[in-house]
Amino acid sequence: CALPIFIGISLVVMLMCSGIKKEWILIGGGFILIVLLIFFYLFFFQYELLTKFMASYKLSRITAWFYPEENLSTYGHQLYTSLLSLGSGGITGFGLQPDAQAIPEAQTDFIFATIGQSFGFIGTSIVLIVCLLLDLYILRIAIHTSNMTEKYFISGILGILIYQQIQNLGMVTGLLPITGITLPLISYGGSSILSYFICF
Repeated sequence: CALPIFIGISLVVMLMCSGIKKEWILIGGGFILIVLLIFFYLFFFQYELLTKFMASYKLSRITAWFYPEENLSTYGHQLYTSLLSLGSGGITGFGLQPDAQAIPEAQTDFIFATIGQSFGFIGTSIVLIVCLLLDLYILRIAIHTSNMTEKYFISGILGILIYQQIQNLGMVTGLLPITGITLPLISYGGSSILSYFICF
């Protein structure tokens, strides 16, 4: 499911950098907004109808996103544990002690929650600053590249990178539903890191 999203994000960013008319961007944004409104209407008012179009485990993740405390034993457990970990870390965190708040498979999608638990607000702020500096550096390269093919390629990679960062940080903090997307270059995962290093 993640691969089509990455390809779509990359294509949208490249189209926006190609000088496409603003009207098309507005039409595309309006279409996405309409789809989201229809989805949430069906989710809250016509749930049974929605189950015919979406897999039950995907809907369960969205339900757990809205009601994590009511789904502690199932899909809401990971999110609830993540929020407890981030909240308990305070300003400086607990340090590198194990299991202050146990997070299942924390080295993958929820590494940011582990950083918050271990190093607190200071540690998470440093991670955010480092991510922002990397994004700005890649943006600077794209701006100063005169070859348009290279500019589109760099823009597409930057779009995927920023999307992954926003999606991962959003799901760890409860702002977005859990999708299993890693935090680039920080979460454990050889294929993700290898892919980014090939692009870099």
